[in-house]
Amino acid sequence: MIKRKHHFTPFRLCLFTSNKHIYTQLINYKKKTIITGASSLIYTKNYKINYYNTGKISKIIGRDIAIKAFSHNIFHVITSLKKKKYHGNIKSLLKIVRNFGLLC
Repeated sequence: MIKRKHHFTPFRLCLFTSNKHIYTQLINYKKKTIITGASSLIYTKNYKINYYNTGKISKIIGRDIAIKAFSHNIFHVITSLKKKKYHGNIKSLLKIVRNFGLLC
């Protein structure tokens, strides 16, 4: 299988989900640096949301990562799902990110 190379944006939105938590990172893969990130660890500790309520947490993380991207003047990203299906929590997270105006 031949992968397409994306030359129009150097920014990648990497998503990782474990059994309990969701992690996102904005990466500039040309400079090989991490710009910003958000995870459900912050919200389960500070806001006392249970980790098994992942639908609510994924929407909060999607809003948070979109706001952080706009603060760094990033308006277009490529999503990296790392062999995960576009289903469930990932789908709701990316839907909120798109609703805030970040192009994925």
